[in-house]
Amino acid sequence: MPVCDTDTAMLRAPSAVVPRTIAIRLALALAGSAFLAAAAHVAVPMWPVPLTLQTLAIPLLVLALGRNLAVGATLAYLAEGALGLPVFAPVLGPPGLVGPTAGYLWMYPLAAFAMGTLLDRGLKATYVGRWAAIFAGTVLAFAGGVGWLTAVYGLTLAQAYATGVAPFILGDLLKVSLAAALPAQAAKIAARFQL
Repeated sequence: MPVCDTDTAMLRAPSAVVPRTIAIRLALALAGSAFLAAAAHVAVPMWPVPLTLQTLAIPLLVLALGRNLAVGATLAYLAEGALGLPVFAPVLGPPGLVGPTAGYLWMYPLAAFAMGTLLDRGLKATYVGRWAAIFAGTVLAFAGGVGWLTAVYGLTLAQAYATGVAPFILGDLLKVSLAAALPAQAAKIAARFQL
């Protein structure tokens, strides 16, 4: 039976949508990585780890883009730094991937994955649930930071905690609380791009 022009158009339509969807998702992941880089440079210098807005940026990315795109954004961010783009703070380019903050950086994709998975499994519905999911991801990032400071920089666990966690506790509790309060706006962004 011959295929009419209408049938041919219908067969081609879905294939045209796929590249557009991929392009939109790629653009959103790259925009997310730029947002994460900008958050790195809103920093208060401290040694060995500066105070930045990245632990606020990651849950916002997860809430706005969903788990997979947020993980993609964090991986793109690491790749950009490895390529020499000035996205890390305080050490720019590839040295940032082995500097004092490297343990936190390497954990960002896992933190985004954990937050997104917990939110997708029902914790998104309430403020307390969102808070718990975001807090769990934040703890993973800090665990990576402490592990790196002890393994690579020879700090004791107490020293790593004192320099890599304790100064940030209050600020990060505020960031977790703020991020957990913003799901309505994030949902609007996700709905707009059909994520």
